[in-house]
Amino acid sequence: MKLIIDLDDFSEEHMGDKEWKDLLFLKSKYPDLKVNMFTIPARCSWNWLQHIKDNYDWIEMYYHGITHSREESFTEEIDPLFPGVILDQFFQRGFKAPWWKMNQDHADILNNLGFITATNRKNTLIGDRIYQYDKGSELLSDRFYSYFPGIGQYSWHGHVQSQKYCNQSTPNGIGDVLDLFQKHIPKTTMFDFVSDVLPLKLNLGCSVYPMPGFLNYDNWQIWQDHYPEHKIPPHMKNIDLCKFPYPFANNSVHISLLSHTLNQIKEKYYIKIFAELYRIARHGGVVRIIDCNNDYPPYKYPNLHKHAQTSLSIQKIIKYFEKAGFKKTKPLLDSQSYSRFTDHLIDNHPHLKDGQFFIEGVKK
Repeated sequence: MKLIIDLDDFSEEHMGDKEWKDLLFLKSKYPDLKVNMFTIPARCSWNWLQHIKDNYDWIEMYYHGITHSREESFTEEIDPLFPGVILDQFFQRGFKAPWWKMNQDHADILNNLGFITATNRKNTLIGDRIYQYDKGSELLSDRFYSYFPGIGQYSWHGHVQSQKYCNQSTPNGIGDVLDLFQKHIPKTTMFDFVSDVLPLKLNLGCSVYPMPGFLNYDNWQIWQDHYPEHKIPPHMKNIDLCKFPYPFANNSVHISLLSHTLNQIKEKYYIKIFAELYRIARHGGVVRIIDCNNDYPPYKYPNLHKHAQTSLSIQKIIKYFEKAGFKKTKPLLDSQSYSRFTDHLIDNHPHLKDGQFFIEGVKK
């Protein structure tokens, strides 16, 4: 069985000696335990957050509002998070509103920022990365956990602190359920982070070809300059790859795909671009690049590359990968490369198999 454990109200304020003792006891019984902590930033010190990040690789923190007050509006909660990378060094880009103040407009904002939206199943929200964890009752079911077809696995939602004060019969604080947990959860269970189940995949420079399962970005201003007769496609989110930092957390992106994007950008920006791609990539994350070889007749397809700024080669891209810190770069030249990057692009551009290169860099 694969299971997601998510706990609310993780914070320095709520994690006393008993809460840590209960959590570490559970970890001792389940060595492969991973816990998704929806965390209240305003109730944590900087040093405490740094300590968690440095010492507990089986814990991932996500935002649970900022102050976790009933008066806190969604706008006040989200504004400090964007483009702020102040807390992003500690937190994954996932957000759960305290007291379930969520609607589709909020989910759309979060989706456009690359966030996971976490909510209970009473909120029927739509988006690329929606995590729904229970039916909203916050009660323990007979099976203890529930199945979520949207992510194809089981999840259990609880709290770090005891909930007996608000629910005497079926409290779901971690210390309240230690016996039930061991009774219902097999020792062979595989635990997951929400961010691994709903990976952040970016298609940077998507043009009119959105990638299913990816967040698709392009530069709206350049698009309008180049194609004034066309409206901005509905799938296209706005990004300027020459403005830094990018609006994504450190170590958060599983895959970044740049297909015929870099040749449209002046080379003077490449060092910073690759540094940003490295910063936002998870450990083990991949950056995949498809572009034209400069030793192929340029731009044999002039309509495709009439706005090209830079002539590229595999050697040049490897150089920038290595400068940024990617530990593994691999040119992919065989026929399997095409499907590895995506059949979708090749199906739409069958002529692109000629005169282009495929290469990936991996962050170790």
